[in-house]
Amino acid sequence: MSDRLTEMTKSVHSEVTPPASVVDLRKGMEALADALPIEDSCEISQGMIGERSCLIISPADVIAERKVLYFHGGGYVSGSADTHRGFASQIAAELRAELTSVNYRLAPESPFPAAVLDGVSAYRTMLERGIDPKEIVIAGDSAGGGLTLATILKARDIGLPLPAGLVVMSPWVDLTSSGESYVALDGVDGMVSHASIEFSKHAYLGGQDPREPIASPVFADLNNMPPLLIQVGAKEMLLSDATALAERAGLANVDVTLEVYADMSHVFQARYPEIQRAHQAIQRIGEWVDRLLANPRV
Repeated sequence: MSDRLTEMTKSVHSEVTPPASVVDLRKGMEALADALPIEDSCEISQGMIGERSCLIISPADVIAERKVLYFHGGGYVSGSADTHRGFASQIAAELRAELTSVNYRLAPESPFPAAVLDGVSAYRTMLERGIDPKEIVIAGDSAGGGLTLATILKARDIGLPLPAGLVVMSPWVDLTSSGESYVALDGVDGMVSHASIEFSKHAYLGGQDPREPIASPVFADLNNMPPLLIQVGAKEMLLSDATALAERAGLANVDVTLEVYADMSHVFQARYPEIQRAHQAIQRIGEWVDRLLANPRV
């Protein structure tokens, strides 16, 4: 890709050693792998997508015409397909879709736009494998929600056919932290704080402009984007990201659905072992995909 995004990769330095705080953050995220149970009906295997490793999660009753490309959360500095394997298996099972969860590169070793390049490469690889884009849904949580949008913004701009739809849960799409909820709900959500946002933002951007559209998709031209489902908790600091994204998408004539869940925190869907409303939100994603792909479950 001989464009601005490719030029920006000159700032990506894979030899950077992460600070101790990042190492500790990643260890904490790894605890998710044991805390979140894997759906019994799913088989999980390792694979490659583009130049990145991935996990391929397949429920027993998979619908062949459904594929999900998944981007995990973690502020672009932590998390992996493995830490999110339980959560992703719940989504795969609910959608009855083969789900590919990508180990995209993380900051600070590989700052912006490395993750976006990996996202585009993964999506391009699916197309090159002959998968009909009308059978693909791209999904992600938190930073993975932002990466979902950034990937398809870039895919659109370089002329790739677009997927059937996008699903983002508690998306991080405004790296300027300019929304009202960054002040009004700071300290309310135990999952996200100003300190964690600032830490991840600086690690990911490496001094680059936070208003860059593929870093902060809320500032992007959203015209001609696929149908979009946004889920967010009403008690999370990133609430403004979701509501601003929905408004911008609506103004761009995108088919957008915004679901705000009262009393819920950041990526509450991942609390499916303990909260019934988390299960209900994942079920809502399944219902939305049923309508989107016009091949509902029987």
